[in-house]
Amino acid sequence: MNIASHLQRQNLIGRAKPHFALALKQCGVTLIEVLITVIVLAIGLLGFAALQMTSLQSSYSSYLRMQASWLAYDLTDRMRASRSETLNGNYDDDSTGDRADWDNQVITMLGADATGSVTRNNAEVVITITWSDSRGNIKGSDGATDANDQSDDDQFFEYRTEI
Repeated sequence: MNIASHLQRQNLIGRAKPHFALALKQCGVTLIEVLITVIVLAIGLLGFAALQMTSLQSSYSSYLRMQASWLAYDLTDRMRASRSETLNGNYDDDSTGDRADWDNQVITMLGADATGSVTRNNAEVVITITWSDSRGNIKGSDGATDANDQSDDDQFFEYRTEI
């Protein structure tokens, strides 16, 4: 029994040609579909990586702000513990002792360009801490910051209290 007669009995010869012709026309279509899928997946992964980077930058910026807040509260506690020295000006800018230690902590925790200042009006005290947040500055889609200058990197924390 030859194959042609067997296929004729099964009535498959008439149907085999169109399927075979269709298969030849679709040769390589699956490869193109896989290539497009890989490209779409790669773009999605790049988007996810950019989102992760933005998250890390925001976390770092938040960390620095938390450190500045902690430093301001620390100096306030020191000033309240030594109220008479505070009212005598021992915690004003360019003071030595406890204030100088605090200034060193500001630089250690927030970077070399960080500064702390104390403005006192009798018992009312304003503590201002300034630092550079260039790593946490999130850029827009055009690669520029909001005002597109270096002053955007400077952040400050101001704490007002009464001793």
